[in-house]
Amino acid sequence: MTVANQTNRTSAVGSGSTGQEVPFSFPIIATSDLSVTVRTTATGAEVDQAETTNYTVVISGDTGGTLTTVTAVETTEEIHLIRALPFTQSLDLEQGGDFSAENVEDALDKNAKLSIDNKDSLDRSLRLPDTDSTAFDMTIPNSVDRASKVLNFDSDGNVGVTTGATTFTVVNGVYDTLSSKFPLRDVKAYGAQGDGTTDDSTAFQAAITACGTGGSVFIPKTGSGYLIKSELAIANPMLIESNRATVFMDFDTDDTVNTKLFAITSDGVTVKGIIFDGSKTTGETHDQNRYVVRTDGSSGTHLKNVHVVDCEFNGLDAKKTATTKATHGVYYAFSDESSVRSCVFNDLSGAAVFINACEDTKVLDNFIQETQWYSIHYEENCVGYEIAHNWIGGTGSGIRDKGSSIDIMSQDVPTTDAPVQRGSIHDNYITGLCGGPTNVYPFAMRISSSAHVSIYGNVVDECTTEDGVTPFSMIFITSRPNAEEPSKNITVTGNVMVPGQKFGVGVLISVGDSVTSVTENIVISNNTFHSLSATKYMSSAVVALVAGSPSFGIRNLIISNNVANGIPGDAAQTPDGMVGLRGLTGAHIENVKIHGNHFTYLGTSSDTDEIGIYLDAFVDNTEIFDNTIDGFNANIRVDADNGDVRFRGNDLRNATSVDFFVTDVPVETLHNSKYDFVEFIGVDNTVVMVDNQMVTINGSI
Repeated sequence: MTVANQTNRTSAVGSGSTGQEVPFSFPIIATSDLSVTVRTTATGAEVDQAETTNYTVVISGDTGGTLTTVTAVETTEEIHLIRALPFTQSLDLEQGGDFSAENVEDALDKNAKLSIDNKDSLDRSLRLPDTDSTAFDMTIPNSVDRASKVLNFDSDGNVGVTTGATTFTVVNGVYDTLSSKFPLRDVKAYGAQGDGTTDDSTAFQAAITACGTGGSVFIPKTGSGYLIKSELAIANPMLIESNRATVFMDFDTDDTVNTKLFAITSDGVTVKGIIFDGSKTTGETHDQNRYVVRTDGSSGTHLKNVHVVDCEFNGLDAKKTATTKATHGVYYAFSDESSVRSCVFNDLSGAAVFINACEDTKVLDNFIQETQWYSIHYEENCVGYEIAHNWIGGTGSGIRDKGSSIDIMSQDVPTTDAPVQRGSIHDNYITGLCGGPTNVYPFAMRISSSAHVSIYGNVVDECTTEDGVTPFSMIFITSRPNAEEPSKNITVTGNVMVPGQKFGVGVLISVGDSVTSVTENIVISNNTFHSLSATKYMSSAVVALVAGSPSFGIRNLIISNNVANGIPGDAAQTPDGMVGLRGLTGAHIENVKIHGNHFTYLGTSSDTDEIGIYLDAFVDNTEIFDNTIDGFNANIRVDADNGDVRFRGNDLRNATSVDFFVTDVPVETLHNSKYDFVEFIGVDNTVVMVDNQMVTINGSI
């Protein structure tokens, strides 16, 4: 016979029943010359089949044959038939004996079939191109030299092995490596037990150290997790990745040393897919703050590109209340272009994310609940940041009373540090308790002595203080009273704020003692301040006040196009009013524009403190125009000791007492489209315009 068919394999999808026939067109000599394997399509799992037990074969001369299944091959499986001739030679030609052409041809046919089978194997193998030099040494190192290593090629193209991974590539700002798909440093290979009771610190550190530069540590998931009782030093770029393994942080011995689980001192480190758990911690009265992941750059040498991605932080509530020592999730110090993304933080005695002296950082898409410090905290010397798409909630009661909140705080400015500046806080959802048992920190967001901040698209939903009575500020803009720089250049736009208790304040702007210069350039526009009921309502949409005895006040304040409803003046906040402004002698509020807002009173009483827009004292050069104000005791009130005020185009409705209440203040161009009654007290020889007519006011009208 001739051998014209160049194939040696065929396959078919299972029928799910016995007796399935699979024809093959390549010739075989005996039924045992077939290798038969069933492969699961989805997983690639393979099972070798046995003749007679799993199948039978009928040979059809020199043209192939038919395999018939004895056991069913499922529809989710494939059956593969491959010719596998034995490498034997059975032709024996005796000296002077008969010469059988048929026997010789059978032997030649077998060799041809073996050649085809070998070609099939070679075609599926790595090989050098025909044009490569024959001088290449493609011999791999021996088993000892290549153990726990991967193949590589040197600069000449010769084969070798390496202990490291390929170089990093950046995808969406997060590092990944080839070794993340082929774990090069499995912690179990270095002795990690993963039984939840054995201290695996030494094994983890050995795997981390073995990576060198640009390697990868893989932490395989086990049923019990890994116990770590000592700091792990990460001094080289690497990926530390897991498929959701639990790592228990248990620093219950010398916590003057063991304060960080992952202590990072290198650029280019990514921590990904790990569940950190503090439930095994026994040393709950530790004398140092603790950190699960911490970077330690320096003012002279910032780290770069450190990322924590898709991790969980659970039950890390160890603390020492007396000295305010807590456990923080992620702490970045002097680490630029770094991020915390898509993580879950649940029950921490400290902050979920704490960032100090970093540039261009991002905190995105995280779920944060039950923190006892600020949920997200930025501290001085940070430039360029984005806090976005986070869900923040929980009770917040505990060590520092801070609760569900975002805090941007600058301190020791300008004596030793620079303010936090140039950041955006947007599209976050904040709910729950903000401010613990002593109600010291009753706010959802605080901007403290910081500059160039854009706050937009956030929802603050039914936040409360623990006692349910202390006035709660949804956004608190303050200039710290410690001889520090003021907050300035801040926009608050397009946010929705809904109080979860009485006495909710939308935006509170406060200036205290010893601020070094004026708080200025603040825009509050297009926000919604919505009361839910008589027990959950806005006391004020915007309050700006100067307290103590500062030398500087507030300048250039715009409050525009906001919608608010509520019940101001209920012993909640001073000054009263849906918008309330109060300066001090020598520290005025000046250059104010209040326009295009719609304010509605929701109460039923007629308390004289229930005011729409209230200029209490020392507010200069104010324009109030094109507002709609409905149903307050006094829709607009301006008391003594204020400077020039101009009104125009306001729509004032349903005041229970007066639309305008003005006491001893220069008032100009009083022209409004609708009002019921205007009262002036103690205003002498002041010329105003009422409905396009000039009127001189003496005393009261």
